[in-house]
Amino acid sequence: MMRIWTLALMAALPGPDVRQETPWPDADWRILEAKVRWAVAHRLDTLPLGRAIAALGETFVGARYTPRTLEVPGPERVVVNLQEFDCVTFVENLLAMTRFIRQEGVAGLADRRAAERRYAGYLQELRYRGGRLDGYPSRLHYFSEWLSDNAARGNLVLLTERLGGLTRPGALFFMSAHPRSYRQMADPAVREAIRAREASLNAGPARWYVPEDRIGAVERRIEDGDIIAATSTLPGLDVAHTGIALWKNGRLHLLHAPLVGTSVEISTLPLAERIRSIETQDGIMVGRPAEVHDHAAMAGMGPVVVPPGVLYTEADVRFMQGMIAHHAQAIHMSRMAEKRGANPRVLRLAVKIDQSQIAEIALMQEWLRAHGQETPDTSSWRSMEMPGMLTAGQLATLDSARGPEFDRRFLILMIQHHQGALQMVADLLASPRAAQDVDISVLANDIHLVQTAEIGVMRQMLAELLNQ
Repeated sequence: MMRIWTLALMAALPGPDVRQETPWPDADWRILEAKVRWAVAHRLDTLPLGRAIAALGETFVGARYTPRTLEVPGPERVVVNLQEFDCVTFVENLLAMTRFIRQEGVAGLADRRAAERRYAGYLQELRYRGGRLDGYPSRLHYFSEWLSDNAARGNLVLLTERLGGLTRPGALFFMSAHPRSYRQMADPAVREAIRAREASLNAGPARWYVPEDRIGAVERRIEDGDIIAATSTLPGLDVAHTGIALWKNGRLHLLHAPLVGTSVEISTLPLAERIRSIETQDGIMVGRPAEVHDHAAMAGMGPVVVPPGVLYTEADVRFMQGMIAHHAQAIHMSRMAEKRGANPRVLRLAVKIDQSQIAEIALMQEWLRAHGQETPDTSSWRSMEMPGMLTAGQLATLDSARGPEFDRRFLILMIQHHQGALQMVADLLASPRAAQDVDISVLANDIHLVQTAEIGVMRQMLAELLNQ
């Protein structure tokens, strides 16, 4: 979905280089402060995540709708605007604010400048590819990529395929086809970067949607707080509108900043009927926000007992357990390469990933055993769910590919997988007192450095393949 005309189109290590350095207007700060205090008083920090998002969202009903709220003068930066929203920034701010409430609470308001930086960091992690701000092209302009990128980093779970969705045909080209609608695309380098990104997305995994005539049949599987993206019938565009799922009077509605309207509202029509009534929308994509990040639940391990006086924490143990499973799936993927006709460069990369991650698994297992903690084996990837790990469908697609098609899919999916590992490192370092044990600190740093570099190599290789 693109920020154009009436469309509201539009991580990584903690404490990112947030390019939002000027103090907020007092009005924005007062909104954040009031919402956090209200949410904690009403115990939103104790509710299931989706219900907390929906409850917070309802307090914004009546807030002003304004299109193109991110299109401000100057270079790309993290824009924080809590006084008015477009349909995407409404979703982003609800997720960022709910995370602030649950992780920082009222205590996080004590230092205003630190709170502003932290909140802007949460927005940056949602809004930019891999949570990294690197100019206008790094913004997640197409909302289908916004969903997949955040899913790869563990911020949400994609539900569309599980809801019986269908693959969606058609290429993405809307932005490059309308360069005059974006002032940033007056720069030839930006235009080329956007075209290259569209080509990469078009060559990547299939996009899924639930057609409008099936929404009613699956709506009971959609929960309060789920992210709803209404798919577009316009050529070259993936998503026309976004909002939050909200149940009212036994039916599923949309809590959103409407494209036609003046303020945040709860849709009059239930979602299924609403989509059918709009000619330019023909279905939905659905994502479910995830806590950032409870690796304990994802890892499927038993309780952790941390003896008194040690340097490590429960978060350290969960990181080691989960990373064993994460590495093991990467090894499984890498060992597909030789038998599926991978080109020599891709094969060399796969062998390198295999060998380096086998060694790291051995180190993690040794550390866990030495500290009396439950130690998963290399089959654990089949039962654990960690950020960036491939679904059964993605693995099957990779397994069935051969030759150049395998190369392309391997690179796309391994980039996703590596981004998930970086998110796990980020979440570890964001945990109180974590990574003070020297072995864990060194390992986390090594994973971050090596996999960041490998992502760069894979992106270059993928670009070369797409240009052949």
